[in-house]
Amino acid sequence: MEIREIFRDEVAIPQEDSNQKLLRAFYNTAIISRLPIALWRLPGTTSPEAIIDLTHSNNWQSPELTNLPFGFLFAPFVHGESRVLFLAADVHLSDRKILFYDKNSHSARSENLRFFVENFQRQCRRPKVGDRWFSPAKKSKDYQHATHQQFCNWVELAKKQIVSGALQKVVLSRSLGIPLDHNFEPLKLFQVLCQVYPRAFVSLVAVPEIGTWIGATPELMLKLSNSLLSTVALAGTKTFDIKGFTWGKKELKEQAFVSDYIRQAFLKLNITNFTENGPTTIQTGKLLHLKTEFNLAVNKSEGRKIASDLLKALHPTPAVCGTPKQEALDFILNHEIHEREFYTGYLGPVNFKEQTHLFVNLRCMQLLENQAILYAGSGITLESEPEKEWVEAGLKLKSLLNFIQGRATGKYKTYKEEEVDKVFE
Repeated sequence: MEIREIFRDEVAIPQEDSNQKLLRAFYNTAIISRLPIALWRLPGTTSPEAIIDLTHSNNWQSPELTNLPFGFLFAPFVHGESRVLFLAADVHLSDRKILFYDKNSHSARSENLRFFVENFQRQCRRPKVGDRWFSPAKKSKDYQHATHQQFCNWVELAKKQIVSGALQKVVLSRSLGIPLDHNFEPLKLFQVLCQVYPRAFVSLVAVPEIGTWIGATPELMLKLSNSLLSTVALAGTKTFDIKGFTWGKKELKEQAFVSDYIRQAFLKLNITNFTENGPTTIQTGKLLHLKTEFNLAVNKSEGRKIASDLLKALHPTPAVCGTPKQEALDFILNHEIHEREFYTGYLGPVNFKEQTHLFVNLRCMQLLENQAILYAGSGITLESEPEKEWVEAGLKLKSLLNFIQGRATGKYKTYKEEEVDKVFE
């Protein structure tokens, strides 16, 4: 596979705010060229990265890391063995360098590269604003959102299933449709989220026909870095209070479900030499969560295979689905009136320099033609109270709602506090 840097001689990259201008030109070129693009910023880092797939086709793959080149996985909540979207890293933006990964000199890919180069040059010389994101085939009228009463009814039904022994826990989600201003800029929101959530995985994925998703998730699904494989149990939610707090029985039980599930996943793969640390409290914005880390030392030759097996065993975890897994999944599919699509799936870069970083797609929104659909969920156990679960999911929705239409930058029309609060009454 040939790897070469492109554009260094052809394009003079602007020096003033060069990183942001380069990222904007890269993103705009993908949208104008109707090419799939994924942008991300890993937790604890400061420089976003991006890849563009030059094939112009949606590539659904089995999530077998042993068979995949460098790219970006984007998995729906519910998917079969071959229903994970894979974006190949044909063009890679990293550290102010743009690299082209020439895998097999495919004629269509080479032609699309020339087309991309021409558009990129124009964007660097004279930025042109057209469409800012890809919309899905579905329209706003095709999306349903649960009412307060419907959600509370689901909680009561779930608790009855828990009492009967059919369920131990189930995660129920809400969706919320918010009108988008015509000046809304997904890339600007991505950049704001990078600033506000330095410890989150921030992403912007735009794929023709599939649509555009933006998020800032705190939850690691799986990380493979050289010879270390890691995952976490993240569950339980509280609002940050400077005066102090204590974790209740309900939150501790939620976290215990997820931790035990991960332990069992390791054991089912005949893996016993993993280490465990936690639970500890972490903060994401104004919310607190309980987190337990699991680590496993692996041989480089076996790392991708073990990671693939663990990924299949884990998804979807009790943190986003419930337990027992199949019964909780059936309950969700039978009662939630909205489709989760890529919400509570997983996403992230894979197989780059011996590293894979996959995260659960939480704190995210989907962009329609003139509307954003926000998603959030709450774990239901025997101790759950319907009203409190409605409010908890609302707090998570609020974490992203506050940033829509440039709230964090103050450059666009914003929601007043009372307008935001009315959404959750």
